Amino acid sequence: MPPRRRLLAARSVRVRHGATLETQEFALSRPSASFVSSLSSSAFARGSTGALVLGLLSCGQPDWSREAPASPSDAGVSVEAGRAGGESGKVDVRDGGSVPRSPNAIDASSTDPFPQVDAQQRDPTPDCTGTPSACQSPCAGASCRAACVAGARRCAEGNVSERCDNGSWKTDKACPFSCGADGLCTGECKPGTTECTPSSAAGGSGTRSCNDDARWAEPTPCRDQTCAKGACIGECEVGRTRCSVIGAGETCAANGQWVNGSASPCDPVPNYALGAVVEASSSAVVGTWSEPGLVDGRADTGYSTAVRAAPSGGNVDGCADWVSVTMPNNVTFSKVVLTPRTDPGNVGSGFPRAFKIELWDGQNWVFRVNARPSVVRPATPQVYTWGQSDKTFRVRICATELGVDDHGSYLMQFAELMILP
Repeated sequence: MPPRRRLLAARSVRVRHGATLETQEFALSRPSASFVSSLSSSAFARGSTGALVLGLLSCGQPDWSREAPASPSDAGVSVEAGRAGGESGKVDVRDGGSVPRSPNAIDASSTDPFPQVDAQQRDPTPDCTGTPSACQSPCAGASCRAACVAGARRCAEGNVSERCDNGSWKTDKACPFSCGADGLCTGECKPGTTECTPSSAAGGSGTRSCNDDARWAEPTPCRDQTCAKGACIGECEVGRTRCSVIGAGETCAANGQWVNGSASPCDPVPNYALGAVVEASSSAVVGTWSEPGLVDGRADTGYSTAVRAAPSGGNVDGCADWVSVTMPNNVTFSKVVLTPRTDPGNVGSGFPRAFKIELWDGQNWVFRVNARPSVVRPATPQVYTWGQSDKTFRVRICATELGVDDHGSYLMQFAELMILP
């Protein structure tokens, strides 16, 4: 039996018979049995001798071989094997003849049609030309060893942009806002965050939020409010001024609340309670506290009831405690203003938790307002109105639940009481 030769690393096979040259090409990891059979019938049916061995590179290394059956007749058939790197080796197949070796060719006399390739017989420099599409990266042996394609990008957890470097993912940069579908940093804000927008003539200050695309949405105006930390708060826009119902100049503070003090002049508003006679169910006369201090037009003086042991107070005439003002004549009015304590450390202290405003009709006290302030310790004058004007000379504040000070004492305290048109 003539010796058999194996030629590996072939991608195309050209079989020459005399002046006739036949070429069969393939791009498979292993030629099919039908391919081998057709090659055998086309070339060797005409009487070729010796053995034809086919091979294919996968990731730069031969990993299979297959031989066509030899025929004992004819000589003069040549085989040209096109290698993956563009070379071709011409092999004259004759009985007992010599076979020029390709760098990727292996001689063996084994009858195994798919011999294992020893590592020492492989190319030291893999040739990845024609590597399958799934192996678009550096290769080792017969398989891909890279995790990614060179130059590729992706987004990792935590808005981190990564790029493929030498077959593995490497951190490129941490995105300050968002990482896009192309693996690049994008956007102008962090999704879900909010911020205040500048004041404008059209709508004052406003807020805007960052959408899922890391872009700012259209702002929403804070009408008659102030924006702070990305939210609309308060009851006025910071910096604005006005004249209050009591005729005092006010400015909107950073928290969106009106505070006393403004450069704008205000027309005076008549206070019918100024200098009126004050009567009470109980009084504390100490320091700046006195009954006249309730109607002297000053915020640094005021009125306080006696200290009580419980919020229900003394239960006098249906009130926990009460205080009234009597004016010299009947006046027409629609507002009662109660100013809380303003002294530092005690602002709003002792303001009653619940009370009624009553008017004298000549015989009885007539109910007008039933109040329960939402703020336990208000810091600004509290205006109460009832939607109509009344005419009388006496007004009473009847506390139904007393306030409390920092010492846990129950009482009712005001810096000023005003009666306005």
